[in-house]
Amino acid sequence: MLTNAANWRSIKDIGLHLINGAYPLEKPRKQVPVNATVLARYSGKYVISDSFAITVRARGSRLFVQATNQREVEAFPASDTDFFLRVVDAQIMFEHAADGTGHILILHQNGRDHRGHRQQ
Repeated sequence: MLTNAANWRSIKDIGLHLINGAYPLEKPRKQVPVNATVLARYSGKYVISDSFAITVRARGSRLFVQATNQREVEAFPASDTDFFLRVVDAQIMFEHAADGTGHILILHQNGRDHRGHRQQ
C-alpha cells in the first residue's frame, strides 16, 4: 500500500484490516470548536522532565504545541480540555492543579501518560 499521508498509523490500520477483518479500523477524531479565551488559559511551558518540556501557544481559536527540540504543530480540540495531534499519534489533556494554582498537561503517546506542570 502506497501513501503520501502524514499520519502513517491510519494507513497501517487499513492494511491490517484488509488482511484480517478482525483488526478494527481506527475511528477518525472529530474536531470541535473551543472558545479562544479557554485556549489562551493553556498557554505556557509545561515541564515533563529535566530535559523535556512542551510549550503551548494559543493563537486566536487555534492551539499550537512545541516539544523540546521539535517543531511546532497544531493541536486540535476534541473537547475544551482534550486535544489531538495529526502529525503523530498523540493526545494532550489539560487538568487544573489540585490546589487551583495552575494547569497540568498530560501527554498521552505510545501507550504512556507523561505529566507536566506549567511553570509560573
